[in-house]
Amino acid sequence: MRTATEYMKKAVEFEQMAGATQDPVLQARFSNIAGCYRLLAREREWLIEIGAMENQPAARRPRRGMMGLLRS
Repeated sequence: MRTATEYMKKAVEFEQMAGATQDPVLQARFSNIAGCYRLLAREREWLIEIGAMENQPAARRPRRGMMGLLRS
């Protein structure tokens, strides 16, 4: 999980990508993705405000691969 600041940085990246392309389909997609990242940032800030989430993301646990799920 990322911080709200990291989500906003990603939003800016996608806004820049939307501005850099001439393809209207890609412009729309990049703009939509930027909007999603802004929404994630606002949601995270709101969850922190109401005390449902800590300000800093939890340390990432290593993912278990399929081998850990399969048994012979």
